[in-house]
Amino acid sequence: MSETKRGIFEDDEGNCCVICPSPNALKNGAVLSEIFAKAAGGKSVDVIEGSELPNDRYFRNAWKKGTNIVSVDMPKARDIQMGIIREKRNEKLQEADIEWQREVESELLGNDVTVKKTSIANKKQTLRDLPATFDLTTATTPEELKLMIPTELTE
Repeated sequence: MSETKRGIFEDDEGNCCVICPSPNALKNGAVLSEIFAKAAGGKSVDVIEGSELPNDRYFRNAWKKGTNIVSVDMPKARDIQMGIIREKRNEKLQEADIEWQREVESELLGNDVTVKKTSIANKKQTLRDLPATFDLTTATTPEELKLMIPTELTE
């Protein structure tokens, strides 16, 4: 972000909102405090430098407003990361379903696929259990959390 002033406020749902004034508005004589007040709908606005906003927007929906600061709410960020893990997990489950169906077809042709089907079933159960078994609480920073993806989803 540039060194341009930004306004930050919390909306009625507790979300951190960032106001980025248009350079044209400022050129046309609008006063920064008026722009922020109007955009925030009467809510209290802190003015910060744009460079003070987190550089990484990966957890943008977990940003929280402090006094003249924006930080990442780690519990919300963990929920976001678990949502990403669930999406990746669902893709892997779909792949495993196709693999399972191929083995069922092979079985119908007289092939013994018991071991393969058992392996696929175990893999699918492991994938289903990931949201309950994968611990995101060990991450203490957004950077650490962003890197936390179960190995079952990267293989």
